[in-house]
Amino acid sequence: MGIEQYNSIPPKATEFEFSLFGRGTAYGESIVLHLGENKWGIIDNFINPKTKKSTALEYLRAISVPYQNVEFIICTHWHEDHITGFTSLVEQCEAADIYLSAAMNSEEHNRMIGYQGKALSKFNPANEFVRLVTYIAQSPRSLKRASQDKVLHKSKIGNEELLLIALSPNDNTISYFERTEYKQLEKLKAQEDGVFKISKPEPNLQSIVMLLTIGSDFGLLLGADLEVTTKSGLGWAGILESKMITTHSQVFKVPHHGSENGYDEGIWKQLLKTEPYLALTPMKKGKNTLLPTERMINTFYNYSARSYLTSNPYLDTVRHQNPKVRNFINRKGEKISKPNYDYGQIRLRKGFSVNESEITCELFGAALPLSELVES
Repeated sequence: MGIEQYNSIPPKATEFEFSLFGRGTAYGESIVLHLGENKWGIIDNFINPKTKKSTALEYLRAISVPYQNVEFIICTHWHEDHITGFTSLVEQCEAADIYLSAAMNSEEHNRMIGYQGKALSKFNPANEFVRLVTYIAQSPRSLKRASQDKVLHKSKIGNEELLLIALSPNDNTISYFERTEYKQLEKLKAQEDGVFKISKPEPNLQSIVMLLTIGSDFGLLLGADLEVTTKSGLGWAGILESKMITTHSQVFKVPHHGSENGYDEGIWKQLLKTEPYLALTPMKKGKNTLLPTERMINTFYNYSARSYLTSNPYLDTVRHQNPKVRNFINRKGEKISKPNYDYGQIRLRKGFSVNESEITCELFGAALPLSELVES
């Protein structure tokens, strides 16, 4: 699938847009927002596997948006499916503010990055951050920090005020990760064999969750990959400490690829309107990771029939490949070809002119309604 298959009609000047892009495998989630008057924001980044270019920028190019019109770029957390090609994205959008989680900007975190070239770890997206920090050091730009209740962007769309507010990380989260990374640094210093092993420091809990509001009644909740946790004041329970949640949201980017550890019905009901639009990206990695699970697919659909997925992660699972059929095909000298992991786009738009319009939902590429995967 190529970007040329997307609908290339741009939004109107007073029309808000939320576009979620995602692949069928790991390493693929990005959000593009139209803020009004041809001003845009990008949250996270991944690379089109065919063109090797930023999916977000390919979309903006397709609808004739100059990269100079990108107001901000936000990295929610440092997992590879959210940061691939992030530095290149920043370099091409020269006017954009750049935000990282405040939990990622501590002295301890920066020192941890210094070990990245020596660390034997599958969790090593630190290379991208080394590139980013190196670029920033050589340019007049700076990295900004996102923390709970900080306004990241403020503008007008039509006659309504648009606010993008960080709901995390809160102070408890920032302190928690400073302590966690300090302890890891002490362990690294104590290793004498020159082989450094970095354990995974729960990056999902560092995620920047955001609330975008327009006027007094429209809310978009962006859940990043934040998880539910038993740690006091962290995760989704920490979101409820925000003083800036002024409306329930009718659109929700579901956290962590629809995993069970991102779901808490009680918390969702405090933040979302009835029958909200739910947008998800899947995660398929190796033999053991497949999200959302069939159980959660049914859970989300029962919560809201207006649920959508950027692609179907179940297309080539073993349960669809009968062993007898596979053996018969192999004896005939043929092969079973796996489908390409195409990516899809879920696009929601809503007008804020004098005559305010309803939300419209369009699906492009591999995107599909969750109802197509619901067990009857």
